[in-house]
Amino acid sequence: MEKKRRIMDWVLWGIMYVALIALFMVLIVWMLGQGKNGEITIWNFVGLAGFGLVAWLFKALGIGEKEEDKKEVKA
Repeated sequence: MEKKRRIMDWVLWGIMYVALIALFMVLIVWMLGQGKNGEITIWNFVGLAGFGLVAWLFKALGIGEKEEDKKEVKA
């Protein structure tokens, strides 16, 4: 039973990473896209705001922080 749970965890992590990669690809296309004459469009700002939201979520959830940083915040 433990092996089945471990396999399911790996599958769920893989699905999550594929979803994140798809999200980042869309945000990159929106951020780097151009209008007909190479001008900036509203989608550039939407992509930039999307990356800002992702960065804020990572900060709020503590993703990517080192253990030392977490200890300092708690103290």
